[in-house]
Amino acid sequence: MRKFALTLLAAGLLSSWGIASAVTLRLDAVSADTGDPAFDVLFDDSGDGLLQFEEIISTSGILLGTDLYSALLGVPTIADVSTEGGPCGPFSDRWCFVSFDIGLAVTITTDTFTYLITPVTVDEPTILSLLALGLAALVLGSRTRRTTG
Repeated sequence: MRKFALTLLAAGLLSSWGIASAVTLRLDAVSADTGDPAFDVLFDDSGDGLLQFEEIISTSGILLGTDLYSALLGVPTIADVSTEGGPCGPFSDRWCFVSFDIGLAVTITTDTFTYLITPVTVDEPTILSLLALGLAALVLGSRTRRTTG
């Protein structure tokens, strides 16, 4: 019975190993004027392939002069790229960044950038490796008891 329970547990864990509810994507915004990277946004896509404010994991922020505007607080609507959202206000054609260090926000029009969205590979959490190691130890432990007893 114990072996059956362990087999069911292992089968359940392995069957859900490759299933994910979200795909991590990266949006790169490149300056149309200079061709230099301007900012990037890492986000967990809910399945539509578009950046939404609620999906943001992190951003590089944008450097304007010597000031880094590190928080993205407004996402514009861009065809095949993003949908409007965020607490920065109704700017459907502008990105909104804020610098909490200097207490200023900036909005930047979307026509100054070209956009590229690419998938990001995310390593499996180490907890799965530890779980597999624990299951192996349980199986080996049950075999050891049977052979000695």
